This record gives sequence, C-alpha cells and structure tokens, in this order.
Amino acid sequence: MKILECIKIDTKEYGLVSSDNVFFIRIEPEDLSLALQDILEELGDFSWLNKFDKDFLKASMKVNAQKTCDALKSKFYDEEGDPVICEAGEYIVSVYSKRGVVEKLGHEDVPLAELLGRQKTGNPGFDFFTEEASLQLITCGEAKYLHGKNAYGTSLSQINRFIKENKHKGDIVMLHGLVSDDSLRNLSEDSFGVCAAFSSTKTSTTTLISNICSNTDFQQTLKYNYIVLVAVDIL
Repeated sequence: MKILECIKIDTKEYGLVSSDNVFFIRIEPEDLSLALQDILEELGDFSWLNKFDKDFLKASMKVNAQKTCDALKSKFYDEEGDPVICEAGEYIVSVYSKRGVVEKLGHEDVPLAELLGRQKTGNPGFDFFTEEASLQLITCGEAKYLHGKNAYGTSLSQINRFIKENKHKGDIVMLHGLVSDDSLRNLSEDSFGVCAAFSSTKTSTTTLISNICSNTDFQQTLKYNYIVLVAVDIL
C-alpha cells in the first residue's frame, strides 16, 4: 500500500467548530491481488497474543483468530483462485485504514474485531480500533466499501448510529488486555475518537474533504475528541 496524503483539517475553514484533532489520510492499495495476500499475512500474524499473560487465554484467542483467517481466505478468492474484490473490499479498507492511522498518526495497533472472536453478523459493532496512547483515547473505526463510490456517507452514518446504540461501550470487554485501562475508562465515559474509513474514487482530495465537511453525519462527529477520515482508492 502507498500512503498518498496525511492532512490535518482546519474545520474553521469550512465554517465548523471542533477539536484540533481532525485528520484526513488517503491510501492507494496498488496491486489489489497483492493487497489480499498482504492482508491475509497480517491477519495471520498472531504476535498480539503475547499481550495476554495466561496461556489458556492465548490458546482460546488463537482458535478464534485462526477460524476467522481461514474463513476470510476462502471468501477472498473464487474457485479458480482469482480475487473477489466485492467480497474483500471492506477488509482492504479496514486493514489499510488501520495501518495508515498507526503509521502516520502514531496510534497503537489493535487486532480486527473479528479476530478477537466477535462474529460478523448483522451490525455487531465497529470494525477496528486503535489507541492514541499519549491522549489515552480509543479510536473506533468503521469501514465501508461501495463499488465505484466514495463511501464516506455510509461510514459516518453508521458511526453515529453505533455510538447512539452504545456499541463503543459494549466493546470494552473485548478490548481489555489490548489497550490501557485509562483509555478504556475514558471510552466508558464517552471520551474517545472515531475513524471513518471508506472506499474512494479519483475525486480530488480538496473536493472530497469539502464534500465531507458539508455532510451532516460528519458534522455530528465533530463533538468527539478525535476524528480521522481515511480514503482508500479502490476503483
């Protein structure tokens, strides 16, 4: 993957008021076939299990994570071994967005929610998380893929819906042991960040940011402590 841009947005330029922590990242996956291999390799790296100090916890978490990896591998490719982007698109957005936030904004990485044992049925909750350790903030990420479209509206609206349903608080038990207690305590007290990750087209960054800033769901997210927008160019 290639990180094309990382911009701090001054929302005052768009007539909006928010915290100083509003960022836009743009990512190009490059070769999508290689992207799928890259993602599967990352999902199969279980080094994060070392954060747990109990062998029985490590064993249990590894069973769940391995099942998820095996299921995704079969989902990402058809019977001839060709990539199925419509099935893998959301995972490309999730993994590369999370990686971009870690690399460019210095967040701590957290495994995808599915690897932690959550079943992806219906609307279970956020797709991924990162931790801004210096601010003791969890960033809750929601990834959306729409073929040939800028999917920021779908991601932003789901973020607001999930928070209204308190799904960010429901994930605290799942995140315990992977992030600091202080960050989890802040999350429980509604001090946290959000990351809207979405598939994007060749729309210019200037136009994309301007359109997002006029989106009512984005404007609603400005009350949160930390906001990241990640555009992943998948054509």
